[in-house]
Amino acid sequence: MSGSSITAKLGYTYKGTTYWGSTFTQASGTTKTNTWSRNDYDWVCNSTVGIMNVSGQGNFQTPVASC
Repeated sequence: MSGSSITAKLGYTYKGTTYWGSTFTQASGTTKTNTWSRNDYDWVCNSTVGIMNVSGQGNFQTPVASC
């Protein structure tokens, strides 16, 4: 429904494992960002996909990020 808020969580898939942030409620027309830090020395050279899971709508993914 246009103009409704959503319940969602942001995450990413790295080396075949998906990591999720906390669930949040987001109002229509607003922006949400999240930042993760890793200690892996090869972090930037492994394919990473950003994911947003929206309750009742499923997952939405970014294009693959890599070196």
